[in-house]
Amino acid sequence: MTHLGVVLAACRIYEPGLDPVKIGKQINEISEKAKEEAAKVTTGREKIAAVNKVIYEDFGFETDKSAAQSQISGDGALDSSLLTRVLERKQGICLGLSTVYLVVAERAGLPVYAVHAPGHIFCRYDDGKEKFNIECTAGGKTLPDAMVCRITGATPAARARARACSATPRRWSVRGPARSSCASPASTVPAART
Repeated sequence: MTHLGVVLAACRIYEPGLDPVKIGKQINEISEKAKEEAAKVTTGREKIAAVNKVIYEDFGFETDKSAAQSQISGDGALDSSLLTRVLERKQGICLGLSTVYLVVAERAGLPVYAVHAPGHIFCRYDDGKEKFNIECTAGGKTLPDAMVCRITGATPAARARARACSATPRRWSVRGPARSSCASPASTVPAART
């Protein structure tokens, strides 16, 4: 099953009447443009910069700062987390924007994976040659592992595990005290490295 299939199955819990064909068309539109733009360049960083332009500039997705302040349990969390609602509103928190990024990248044929860290989720590009993190709440900025661990509050032991696990991106998970909100990375990330 694709990431989109899993996400739509989860969305049906909250929205039993959702139209999977409509959602698929929306994702395909974004993915086709992302795939087309990524095909024009060669390196992973260039491909991700192309995807970032499509998602954040051409289609206008952005961080929902008001929902991010309330964290997952607060007001607006579903509107900013569920794929269907993020597609409709063009706003999301880390979970919603990472989900959009993941399903678009999957459909575009790019090696992008979801990564869970304390109180946060983001994406990671790994084609076996290039490997870097993608902060979806900051317009797709790329971050090194050490910065992600620092931002999310991962412990030194978690950093060691993260480095050890980074060769298997689908299982990469950093554990440590959850001290950041979904909005923190966007507000604490230094200048873009795309």
